[in-house]
Amino acid sequence: MKLYIKSTACVSPLEITQTDETFEFSIPEHTAANNLQVINPNYKELLSLNSIRRISKFNKIGVFAALKCVENFTVPLDGIIVGTGIGGFGNTEKFLLDMDESLEKNLSPNPFFQSLHSSLSGNIAIATKCDAYNTTYVNKGTSFESAVLDSMMMIQEHPTQHILIGAADEITDDYTKIANRINYFQKEKLPILGEGAAFLVVSGIKTDHEACISGMKTLFMASVAEINEHIQQLLKENKITVNAIDILVSGDETITANLTEINTAFAEIPSIHYKQYVGEYPTSSAFAVWFSEKIIATQHIPKVCKQKRIENIQTILIVNQYLKNTSIILISK
Repeated sequence: MKLYIKSTACVSPLEITQTDETFEFSIPEHTAANNLQVINPNYKELLSLNSIRRISKFNKIGVFAALKCVENFTVPLDGIIVGTGIGGFGNTEKFLLDMDESLEKNLSPNPFFQSLHSSLSGNIAIATKCDAYNTTYVNKGTSFESAVLDSMMMIQEHPTQHILIGAADEITDDYTKIANRINYFQKEKLPILGEGAAFLVVSGIKTDHEACISGMKTLFMASVAEINEHIQQLLKENKITVNAIDILVSGDETITANLTEINTAFAEIPSIHYKQYVGEYPTSSAFAVWFSEKIIATQHIPKVCKQKRIENIQTILIVNQYLKNTSIILISK
């Protein structure tokens, strides 16, 4: 089932400048803890002062991205579907520390409420006044993909519906230190951790000049050969071949190198490794979809990606890996 993308927005560690015809950003700076944290937007633009003061960072970046996505969207939403891997980790830390310091007495419940993974979808529903279908998926590296799959099933039943889907995750310095100390990602070279939020409105209604999510595969503990096999299957379902892919958007160079080794056709495809810009986090694939949609919509690749100009970009393949999860998403026009 194809999901036609009507609107997108994101909050990320990147300072993005964009117009209808182009978008650019520069390589972000790492924090002292060696992670990539979001550049806070002007929250006052869309959030009330009370909300800015009251809600957590996880909720602020998520609600802002969602509201930015629907800012100029006049059609009522038929559902809100959110994915998150670690949720509001900052408030989880705060609540546990407060519990320890106060000996479990006189605790403020607010950090607990704001740390709940489902608090984001609830806050978005309140902000958009949407009382339709609302759910949150928490499934580590396939949380966003679970939201996409749910929306595909909804659109298959009701093609005219418009669903707001997206994902958000928050990083903290303590989380970064612990993850690196225990080698959570089981890699020789520790990844730069990041955070962010990205949302899009999707529908089954096709109009001209729109990118769409043409298909998706999710795998667990897959070998490179199995990943390649499922890529070929996804391409076959869409009646195209590897040669039709204009850009390969992958998390890092390892994925690209492995695919090229097993299938030389990938060597001819320009590749962009997006996690060097936003870092590693469970739902970074949501940013990859936002990024790919922007490339197709503007027919422009940011200069920082150091890719030659490609004429008539029609198809982008996203291959993302988070721990033992692999997702393959096809974006086309």
